[in-house]
Amino acid sequence: MKKQIIYIINMLVLTCISAHAWAQPAAPTVTGNKSYCAGTTISLTASSPAAAPTYTWTGPGVSGTYTGATLTIAGASAATAGTYNVTVTSGGQTSAPTSTKIIVVATPTNPYAPTPTYSYCQGANSTALNAVGVNMLWYTTATGGVGNAVPPSPSTAIAGTYYYYVSQTVNGCESGRTTITVNIKAKPSAPLVNKVVYCQNDVSTPLAAAGANLLWYTTSSGGIGSPIAPTPITSYANTVYYYVSQTANGCESDRTQVPLIVNYRPNALIVASRPFVCQHDTISFIYFGNAKADASYNWSAPSGNTIVSGAGQGAITVRFDQSGKQPVTLIVSNNGCSSAVATYNVDVRQSPVVPVTATVNVCIGQTAVIGIGYANEHIDNYVWDFDNAHVIYGSTGGGPYGLQWDVPGTHIVQLTTYSNSCPSVTTRDTINVRPLPDAHIEGVSNNNICAGDSIAFTAESYNPAYHYQWQPTGYFGNVTNLGTVYGFIDQPGYISLKVTSPFGCEATDSTLITARPCCSVYFPNAFTPNGDGRNDIFRPLGSGGHYNVKVFRVADRWGQLMYETTDFKTGWDGKHNGAAQDMGSYYYFIEYTCPNGKTFKEKGEVLLVR
Repeated sequence: MKKQIIYIINMLVLTCISAHAWAQPAAPTVTGNKSYCAGTTISLTASSPAAAPTYTWTGPGVSGTYTGATLTIAGASAATAGTYNVTVTSGGQTSAPTSTKIIVVATPTNPYAPTPTYSYCQGANSTALNAVGVNMLWYTTATGGVGNAVPPSPSTAIAGTYYYYVSQTVNGCESGRTTITVNIKAKPSAPLVNKVVYCQNDVSTPLAAAGANLLWYTTSSGGIGSPIAPTPITSYANTVYYYVSQTANGCESDRTQVPLIVNYRPNALIVASRPFVCQHDTISFIYFGNAKADASYNWSAPSGNTIVSGAGQGAITVRFDQSGKQPVTLIVSNNGCSSAVATYNVDVRQSPVVPVTATVNVCIGQTAVIGIGYANEHIDNYVWDFDNAHVIYGSTGGGPYGLQWDVPGTHIVQLTTYSNSCPSVTTRDTINVRPLPDAHIEGVSNNNICAGDSIAFTAESYNPAYHYQWQPTGYFGNVTNLGTVYGFIDQPGYISLKVTSPFGCEATDSTLITARPCCSVYFPNAFTPNGDGRNDIFRPLGSGGHYNVKVFRVADRWGQLMYETTDFKTGWDGKHNGAAQDMGSYYYFIEYTCPNGKTFKEKGEVLLVR
């Protein structure tokens, strides 16, 4: 029995050895192009189903021994053309070779350019470029880029020298590129001209322009230009347009438009609305003549008199503050063509003069006193305008009057008197009604103030020129003349603010402050320090400035200290010595003191979640 077992084992070993014997692999399969253009890269790839194959290449372009799966030979030439063989070796056995014949096609000659250089004027029409060759490709760069089979027509929009390149392809191989030069000659700038304006019947001279080799036209395009400049006709009003170009380096510029304007010359006559006027009163005038409404009408009155309204052909209203004969004049111009001066002498009769005195500055609710001084002659009537004031007291005639206004600002009191049917100049006096200062206190919450807090109180609209007085002084001490003050609130009460302007106007405001004792601390039961900006920090929460942290610690479940601080504004970010800690439960302890001096201790558990 023992001999049989030994026999069986030997047979199994022999069978195993026989099963792993290596057979000669089949010849490899070769893929890749068989024909290459000169200068390109030859690439052949061998493949075999044999286990762990090793390839061996031979051929005219192989130097030494090459064993890779892919044979690459840069710069194909006649020397690298021929037959290449490759074998595969697997398990110590080498296959029969696989042969591949490589053909290298010579680079064709460059195309011939019958016209190697083209010249155009800027903006002129161009024709397609020309070359002699087969399967030509056109480029805008000497190397690289993608060729176009359509010959380009150069753009002449921008002056300069441009280069184009063309190749031909023979037997699938592209030649080098032939250079074709295109010169775009700059178009000369259009001539410089001045607008030509004449008055009717002026003596004219030939038109002129700044430029060389000028050509004159009567149209903006087309036609035949003349080198002789035209001489304008000014016998009638008209607008005519001429055009002029200049030529340089064989290229003609754009045409410059030359407007020729002949303006008519107006005449003038003044007509008054009535034969006389009272001093400080107004009278109207109108124009009579051949000028049109769009002409320029230059009315003037002697110094001390004022044109108060009107323009153009009128009516023009003039107030005469000077008595006696006062001349009004008019010159009419049509684009620089002026009429003779027209004059009208106005009979101005003297008017009365009455001075007014008034209180200059008052606050809202205060009374301003208005009265008059001595007149230069007898007054028949007084006409007052108190600018919407409340008349507190006052008699008819010259006053005095007591006035009050509800609206702050500048108020104008006016008085016009009459003597012998002629009114005086309206006398005006300015009363500055000063507003009451803004004493409003910005809102302060009555629900979240703790006893012992230092609370900021702010005037809604602070003006450094005003005087601010905050009360009671027990809250603020002696520092009260500020727009924002801090009060130490130890009990409920009213806060008041009185504001006084530089003009003595006063206003007050007050607010009730309810202070309560408060000191509380609480913690979240979990936090997520994942850097998303939400719940990333574990720290005590509560009435921010109402407790003082003596110590705040966080430890893991084995009691190792993870974090410690005395600043209630900071917290644990879930790291220890810069390393993020594992998810799980951690334990905190805090000891803090409230404003009333009592000390509290709390501890608990928090879950770190990632």
